Amino acid sequence: MIKFINILFFIFSLILYVSSPASYNYIFCLTILIFFVLQNIIYFVLTKRSLVSFEFFFMFAFAGVNLIYPVFYFPTNPTFNVFELYFNYDIISKATSIAYLGYSCYMLGLSLKFEYQDDTIEISHNILSNNFFRNTLIVFLTLSISYIASVGSDFFNGYSWYVDEQNHSPITSFMEFSAILFTMFIFRNKSKIKQYIYVFIILSFTAIYLLSGSRNIPVELLIILFVSYNINVKKISNSVFLLFIIIGLFTLSVITIIRSEGILNYLLEGQSIQVESNSNMLDFAADLIINNRNLYVLVDYADTNGITYGVTMLSGVLGLVPYLGSFVSEKFNIPLDLMFTPGFNTYLEFGHGSQYGLGGNMVADVYLSFGIFGVVIAFFAFGLFASFIISRYKYNVKAYIIYFILAGTSVYINRESYLLPFRTIVYTLIMFWLLNTLSKKIGNEADENQYNNIDEPNLDK
Repeated sequence: MIKFINILFFIFSLILYVSSPASYNYIFCLTILIFFVLQNIIYFVLTKRSLVSFEFFFMFAFAGVNLIYPVFYFPTNPTFNVFELYFNYDIISKATSIAYLGYSCYMLGLSLKFEYQDDTIEISHNILSNNFFRNTLIVFLTLSISYIASVGSDFFNGYSWYVDEQNHSPITSFMEFSAILFTMFIFRNKSKIKQYIYVFIILSFTAIYLLSGSRNIPVELLIILFVSYNINVKKISNSVFLLFIIIGLFTLSVITIIRSEGILNYLLEGQSIQVESNSNMLDFAADLIINNRNLYVLVDYADTNGITYGVTMLSGVLGLVPYLGSFVSEKFNIPLDLMFTPGFNTYLEFGHGSQYGLGGNMVADVYLSFGIFGVVIAFFAFGLFASFIISRYKYNVKAYIIYFILAGTSVYINRESYLLPFRTIVYTLIMFWLLNTLSKKIGNEADENQYNNIDEPNLDK
């Protein structure tokens, strides 16, 4: 049933794209938003999937990044935030239809289910070694302390977020990978006391990074923590979950306002946050909404100047090898700004070497590289991959790890680039194998009673 319904939505989205008006049309954009909401309601009702899941976070962020501005902001406040920078208003309707076409392809791929077949790699009670938690925590804390110490006093003045989002230094990256790995397995520990201690450590780390102005890693870890608790401990009610979403978005909005100056400067100097008279009730989601402009700018650029044939997605692949991107940039004389869509987008507005980034857009990232056919294929493949992982994460430790990475990056992938989770998936799987293998050798044997077993697959279903 869900497959057939999503095929209908795909056909409808294709018709909307083909018939998209040449200028902004409020009814057209509102129609897309209504069908987007309807499609997701049907999905969650029929599949009975929890809202505390990858699909919900991805849906929520996708709507914020692509569908909210043309309906709730453009008619009354078109120059909201970064939208005061120039972009072609006539591209709004077409770009919105491209975004929805991509999403409907993702939903079509997501609705295809796979049956579990590989019994040899199902997760068992002793899959984690006796010393896995201890060793992972040591690696995580060592990298965290080393990084903060290397940054020094600049850590709380907005320096770290720039390093996190622009430079991707090896220390920061592996700190993130170890934190992700540690967080996703916290509630597999049978000791409640240790669970509380580990959660306190992660929340403390998250708070410190939020104070520094960084958002990517804290949001990633909080989402993983929520999803893990919902899966492994107790189902979180929808009302409580939505309350946490609103609080989280409000916090991120405050951080967005003050990040350029550093939060300690605001606290010490007694500066206040100004609220515009024409503020919108959805301003708490501004951190997502502002990336809608990137969709318009990059779709307009691709239509006017042609696609980049993957050049603007190179960093997503080259990033697997440290400094390979810099080597290719120098060897082939390709500016680093032009090798990833957020950098290219910032270059179009501010030129090379800007200290301020405009971010990217997942849909625009693919469209800029491969056009509308690329959007259809890439988003269908993404949905298919997500469906594959969702059908296996309870039985397969690799799928379990990948699922939590997808959940953790579900928000920022929408406002960055299509290949955002790729590097994290590869390195986190490698780190898990190394830490777990070394921990088993050091400890000689796994503690068979320390960890809960992930439910065995019911092969009769």
